[in-house]
Amino acid sequence: MITDGAPPYERLFLIGAMKSGTTTLSHHLMSLEGLSMCAPKEPGFFSRDEVFERGLDWYRKLFSVDDSTVMLGDASTCYSRSPTFPFVFERIHRLYPEAKFVYLMRDPVKRAYSHYKHRMQEARIRGGKIISFTEAIASDDEMMTAGLYHMQIQHLLSYFPRESLLCLKLEDLNRDSNEVLGKVAEHLGLTLANVNEESMKNKSGSVYSKITIQRVLRKIRKWPVLSRVLDRFTREQRAWMNDRLLAVGRRVIGGRLEREHDSGLSEMTDDDRKILLKYYHKDSRALIELLGEKYSVWSY
Repeated sequence: MITDGAPPYERLFLIGAMKSGTTTLSHHLMSLEGLSMCAPKEPGFFSRDEVFERGLDWYRKLFSVDDSTVMLGDASTCYSRSPTFPFVFERIHRLYPEAKFVYLMRDPVKRAYSHYKHRMQEARIRGGKIISFTEAIASDDEMMTAGLYHMQIQHLLSYFPRESLLCLKLEDLNRDSNEVLGKVAEHLGLTLANVNEESMKNKSGSVYSKITIQRVLRKIRKWPVLSRVLDRFTREQRAWMNDRLLAVGRRVIGGRLEREHDSGLSEMTDDDRKILLKYYHKDSRALIELLGEKYSVWSY
């Protein structure tokens, strides 16, 4: 085993799938005693070469630990986007061969459309091209393969034992979050503390609304009078105020911004759905054989 030089904390990786509720679940995990989740939620350290090259000293600084900490958690959904990021599990295994994983999934057809909307939000922010969902299906391989759950799991299991992985469904998380969180606690060998009901709410929201509001806040920050006032506060205090203002802004106008964005996107057509059902059929059947009939809701 190669050590990263840090204290011997156990490691959790909430690996995805993207657009399947991992942001909500990562907030749930704050109710587990002894677990410290990474900030930011998705560093992408083991997937993105340019981030991995920053080194382990950089990665360790993303975790806040105290005397009660026994496990560190990383919730990067790009870790389950093979073949786009092919070296994730090899890199993790080299450092943390005893790591544990949680994989949260949802209906792959619905997940693909949510992924498409996320892509278009990013495109609009960056001034990129807005395309139809039909065009995305034909051109975005990463969007499509992220829903091949059995394939992603098999990639992980080529490096880690089956007992290291807990698989969950978004539908179950939405139905009974406490039951799901109990399964995670058991899988990790941690104790479930008092659950903060606020943490049970979806925290992810829209990339488009978040970035739009952040841009407004940055412009306001540059007002001369306000700038002089804010300079009296510490960096941590300014960060706290920014987070609170961002949360209020998203609560007040975030929904309107998201509706305005989504109104310009194409809907999923019947032909789109047929293409996706055919694409995911074989993988979905293999997933049922691996995980059991409770996943038959996705058998196409």
